[in-house]
Amino acid sequence: MNYSTHMQNIKNDFISALSLDKLNLIQGIYQTLEKAKKLSKTNRLQEWINFLDNTEWEDIAITRHAVQEVRKILINTTFSQDTFDGYIGQLCEILFTFWQIDDTCERGGQYLYYKYLDCNIVFKESGFGLVQHIQGEPQIMKYDCSIATISDLKDIIDFNDWY
Repeated sequence: MNYSTHMQNIKNDFISALSLDKLNLIQGIYQTLEKAKKLSKTNRLQEWINFLDNTEWEDIAITRHAVQEVRKILINTTFSQDTFDGYIGQLCEILFTFWQIDDTCERGGQYLYYKYLDCNIVFKESGFGLVQHIQGEPQIMKYDCSIATISDLKDIIDFNDWY
């Protein structure tokens, strides 16, 4: 099989996983990431594999809208060898990082939710890099952060459209 065929198969596997229940969706994406990592020229996808390895599946903040958005992007995007890693990583960020449809910064960038590891303070960052703290300012920002999980968000976000 040539590179293009491998990329198309990975894309098809990703799309197929999006129609499954949450546990099987996560397992399917995990397997797809493992295949994509072998095809990749970089180690960028390992971060997402590590996230899935180290986070309970019930706690991953996937929304119905994110699943629909990722499916739409996959159907309408053609990957190239140069853009493959970036697109797969971006799709994982959209899928696994909590976001709400109309939660955008003044420039129109979509906010995604993260937390500082050293103090567990949740913040949101827009696609333009604008940061808004949700739980107050951290005393010291070390910039070590991770994706906010459902456990991180449950007491500060009123949301009921989880996948």
